[in-house]
Amino acid sequence: MKKTILLIIWTLICALMLVGGLELMVRKRLINPAFDMQGITYQMDNERLFRPRPRCRADIGRYGQRLTALGAKEIQKGAKTILMLGDSFTFGSNVDCEQTTAAYLEQALSNRYQVVNMGVVAYGPDQSYVQLQQDGLDLKPDVVVLSIFPANDFADIYKNDIFDVDAEGKLILTPKNSLAQQMPRFQTALLWDLVVSGRTSRPSRFIDIYRTFFYDNYDVELITQPASARSRHMTNVMRGVLGAYRDTLAAHDIALLVVVIPPIEPYLDAAFFAQHGIPEARYFVTEDLVETLCHEERIDCLNLHTLFAAEGDPGRLYDVEDQHLNPEGYRQSALQIKAWMDGK
Repeated sequence: MKKTILLIIWTLICALMLVGGLELMVRKRLINPAFDMQGITYQMDNERLFRPRPRCRADIGRYGQRLTALGAKEIQKGAKTILMLGDSFTFGSNVDCEQTTAAYLEQALSNRYQVVNMGVVAYGPDQSYVQLQQDGLDLKPDVVVLSIFPANDFADIYKNDIFDVDAEGKLILTPKNSLAQQMPRFQTALLWDLVVSGRTSRPSRFIDIYRTFFYDNYDVELITQPASARSRHMTNVMRGVLGAYRDTLAAHDIALLVVVIPPIEPYLDAAFFAQHGIPEARYFVTEDLVETLCHEERIDCLNLHTLFAAEGDPGRLYDVEDQHLNPEGYRQSALQIKAWMDGK
């Protein structure tokens, strides 16, 4: 009887140690469930919410960066480097890897620089800043080009809840970002749920955690209600994020350029703005706001709306079905960045 009791106790202790070990490994992302979204495999990241799994497909490199051509060399440390950060526009989710802004820029610069495309679909500039700290600075870039898509990047900052600002406007980490807020109390349940869902027809109940990060809708509150508490908060945190980029990169003697990417709607979908009661004069409020913030924070900025408008027909630079830039739009973006580089 005594041996039986000891065996039961020992079994319980072993079970608790196993569960506790699994819980710790899941929390530390030593065991990190992967999920597929839009043809790319992602994993959770405690600091930047999610990240592409390195080498998950032929055009994704060891840092999760998108190569500028299939079969291209991996990142060469010590080479002159331009690091590109941003969302699906930077990544080029609707084009081949040879048709991205990064690829066109590398060609335009006659390969004098290696251009590293670390754009990630659905990233906000806050996540890209964490990415810069985690991986980007290790590459010792000479230039960082941060692309901002104001139509949803302000909302991304609000939704992600990674950063806030203190009374002096300095960027600070929030106690719990949106991933931490959505995680179950016992994260081992995530593993169990994914295992079970793989054996049944129902999807994982935790897949909604991932989906929330990828649904980026046009957010018009900054246009229609610029004085709202949410609008003020988004603006203040965006300013803080931009200031953090400036200070971090200046400390490493790295040049910074912010590229503002306008959406397709002002050029080809006036009905969208009419639906929200937005007059034509306010179509580009958020793009102009980012440019203003950059100027106030002493950051070089290219507002592609202004530059595209000079072309006379900006709509031709967009993929009408996908709503991203088309190859010509990415090429024009690269040429604008090259012109800025030539002037440095």
